[in-house]
Amino acid sequence: MLAVFAEFEAALLKMRTREGMAVARPKGKLKGKKSTSPASISERRAPCSPAAGSGRSWPRARRARRSSSGSCG
Repeated sequence: MLAVFAEFEAALLKMRTREGMAVARPKGKLKGKKSTSPASISERRAPCSPAAGSGRSWPRARRARRSSSGSCG
């Protein structure tokens, strides 16, 4: 019986959230997360990637990085 009330309450919460978002969107208050291009993501990850530019596989690059003091980890 409690599960029924929990589902009903979750549905009400979801409905109120969607209604609030629908009201905020035309006012310009709902902006959301800014999108990132795939190129910028790879640029941010590249310096910390253990195999980046080394020509080695990930396991070998990780072993080599563990033995040396890396700046990213």
